[in-house]
Amino acid sequence: MAKSKRTRGNWRFTIRSLLLLTLAVAAWLAYEIHESRTLPRHSEAIRTLGGDVELETSPWSLVRFVEPQRYGQRMVAARIPAHRLSDAMEILRAQGALRRLQIDCDGSHDVTSNWKAIADQLPGVAILPVMQGSPRGSSSLPEESLAPGGKPPRA
Repeated sequence: MAKSKRTRGNWRFTIRSLLLLTLAVAAWLAYEIHESRTLPRHSEAIRTLGGDVELETSPWSLVRFVEPQRYGQRMVAARIPAHRLSDAMEILRAQGALRRLQIDCDGSHDVTSNWKAIADQLPGVAILPVMQGSPRGSSSLPEESLAPGGKPPRA
């Protein structure tokens, strides 16, 4: 009589690897929960300053499938009045996914004097100054200075 050979599957995991995987998933979920709690506060603070924000769903979110209106959102664009820009800089610097910042200028504040400092504090963000009351929101600066690195902003 032939002995039956007991075979295992190809998937073998140690307890250590399963615990490390569990730790990695828990850390990612904790980060997402933290972001989901801070984003509404930051959005509301910008709206209180007279601005507005545009949110987008993050493709890397694990919990966006549970409650998509609350989890997995990120700020990708913001609009701020020029006279409140210094108040909003700390909030804007905290947004890692921010791609576009529109500064609404009414002519009473000159944003060109500290333009380099604004661009240095927000690397990779297309900064669009818009004169209020002008047709189609024309810019007050030359187009080559609208985005850091001399790149024209994406539409």
